[in-house]
Amino acid sequence: MIRGEISEAIPRRILVTNRAISDKTETDKKFLWFKTGVSVSHAYNRELLSLLWRFVEKTGVALELILFDEDGMTDLEALQQLEAFGTTPINYGRTYETLDDLLEDLPYRPEVLGVVDLREYSWRYGGWYVGPAYFDRVL
Repeated sequence: MIRGEISEAIPRRILVTNRAISDKTETDKKFLWFKTGVSVSHAYNRELLSLLWRFVEKTGVALELILFDEDGMTDLEALQQLEAFGTTPINYGRTYETLDDLLEDLPYRPEVLGVVDLREYSWRYGGWYVGPAYFDRVL
């Protein structure tokens, strides 16, 4: 709140990529020995979601789910899957075409404290990268 104006308040948030909290598995659909298609399923990492939940409860920071077009779903579908999965600390969602689009957007988002992603992408984020070890220190 700035000078009593509540419309100006932007919650601090940490961005969480879908690939950080889920394991994407692709299985081939077959009829006899012919490949008829590919089915994609996401298995969510309960341990990391629990860690994020405790972090949100303690600090009050909001979490935003980040999806890329390669994930094959919209942010609304992913948030609905997480809600059906159980309690989720993630309140917001956004879809980017590529990782480069997210990296171009980060400097213009002052409310973002960091990005949770897989360790192999940490070098792309620089100072915005937040790994699971960060949450252990805070809790």
